[in-house]
Amino acid sequence: MTYSGRIVLKSQGISKANITLSWGKDDSQSSTITIENISGRYTTFPLSLISGAYSENASLTIEPIGIGNLWVGTVSLMPDDNVNGFRKDVLALLKELNSPVYRWPGGNFVSGYDWKDGIGDPDKRPPRKNPAWTGVEHNDVGIHEFMKFCELLETEAYIAVNAGLGGAEEARMQVEYCNGNSKTPMGKWRSQNGQQEAWG
Repeated sequence: MTYSGRIVLKSQGISKANITLSWGKDDSQSSTITIENISGRYTTFPLSLISGAYSENASLTIEPIGIGNLWVGTVSLMPDDNVNGFRKDVLALLKELNSPVYRWPGGNFVSGYDWKDGIGDPDKRPPRKNPAWTGVEHNDVGIHEFMKFCELLETEAYIAVNAGLGGAEEARMQVEYCNGNSKTPMGKWRSQNGQQEAWG
């Protein structure tokens, strides 16, 4: 299978890096590309790698060439048959469930979630510590991605508001972002982010 994506890098003293997808134990079971012209500013580089076999233990390696520092802002690699950033096989299984509604964000997590963190360029969204559970929320799926997910599954969206650490004004803004016309402040912001029509 072919995988495509992107990597965001900046460096100090390093201008090249090898990106390797490995599905076995030796070099013949890997695919490598070399990223060149890495500078002191974060830059996005496209990725395209081929896996020669199915593996549950594949790895992605980022190897700087030279001496210095290399910073990785983002790395994303998806199978080329993904559908709007969602795995095709997972969508097929979820469609079989035929669930009439999906909720987002889920569970106790929403009590510490700021919906605005999931808006805009995914590579510029702030990762946040999850106060309800251990770990970090990377904000890869925000309102726009969730609504696309529901559209792909032909199901109803149930969007929760933060009634824990959030407040009434935050909830009002979130409702306006989803349902306001483009003349409202939040509806205008939604339009600027690529969704002209309110979701209703």
